[in-house]
Amino acid sequence: MSKIAKNADVAIGSVYNHFASKDILIRAIYQKLGDELLAELVPDDQDNLSDMERLERYIDDYISFIWKDTERAILFEYLSNVPLIPSEDLVSVFADTSQYLNDLLTRLRESGQISQDYTGVMPGFIGGAIRNALKWQRINGKQMTPELHQVIKKTCLSALRFDQVDRV
Repeated sequence: MSKIAKNADVAIGSVYNHFASKDILIRAIYQKLGDELLAELVPDDQDNLSDMERLERYIDDYISFIWKDTERAILFEYLSNVPLIPSEDLVSVFADTSQYLNDLLTRLRESGQISQDYTGVMPGFIGGAIRNALKWQRINGKQMTPELHQVIKKTCLSALRFDQVDRV
């Protein structure tokens, strides 16, 4: 709590004015991150998009979400690798975003655009792949370019079509 107060440049007692305990504060941090992710990845203005366009937009927006705020990306990486809340709470925080992608993948499968049932697997896979790829780009001093963005996007889309790739 003292580190949080120091980073926020407030007295430690004032942190407790807003949060009854460290656990409640940590849950609030997860919830804020989950709400931000949902707002970025599941916009309201998609009525005119096909499901494949929605998937591509989801991936584009996820890449942008992680890249545009380094501190948030580091926090997200840490919180996803070292869960500080019970697993059922973690699932709850990201449930709406995961459900959106699972529903989208189900519709894509039902329409024949992807051939496997990826629900339950791909939301975490895509998010983890994007976060990890961008983490290493930052560590290596790389800048986001349209080409890098497309490589990451195409890699995610290829994972959904792995059964259609020629095997060596």
